[in-house]
Amino acid sequence: MQREFMRLYSPLHARLSRYVEAITRNREEAKDLLSETTLIAYERFEQLKNKDAFIYFLFSIASKLYKKQLRRRKWWGMFSEDKAIEIPGGYLNPETNADVDFLYKALDKMPIQFREAIVMFELTGLSIKEIAEIQSVTESAVKSRLTRGREKLASLLREGEASPTHFNTNNLMLSPLF
Repeated sequence: MQREFMRLYSPLHARLSRYVEAITRNREEAKDLLSETTLIAYERFEQLKNKDAFIYFLFSIASKLYKKQLRRRKWWGMFSEDKAIEIPGGYLNPETNADVDFLYKALDKMPIQFREAIVMFELTGLSIKEIAEIQSVTESAVKSRLTRGREKLASLLREGEASPTHFNTNNLMLSPLF
């Protein structure tokens, strides 16, 4: 069982890591989420009837765990701005760091289903079909979420045009839907 799990998990590890880092925006939280996702996936691996669906199984677990963390945070809180300021950024170029921060702040203002679809498609490289399976919606719904999400993101970026390097929202379409 362990070998089979690792055979399926290894090629997906980098994509899953990018996904959890993108949604948590915190390396430590991403590591925790990745570990917890992997542990739950391993514990429930025998329950998976179709091994071809492993990618959906894995990303669904990560997505559900993250949403559960968000719900808990609303009640208990976890963020300290003073501590956040002390954490060094992961980018060498200050301009890039400011742009990424600006982009993530705009993403945070979006509804979770749009944000999740954009992160899975643009940052993680999942296909529309894979996202549809993970989010338990139709491919058409994913396309709609991506389109509306991009429009909302462009609008949010335009509203905050005082960004450090002024995003060009005319070129926001990062990659085609089809």
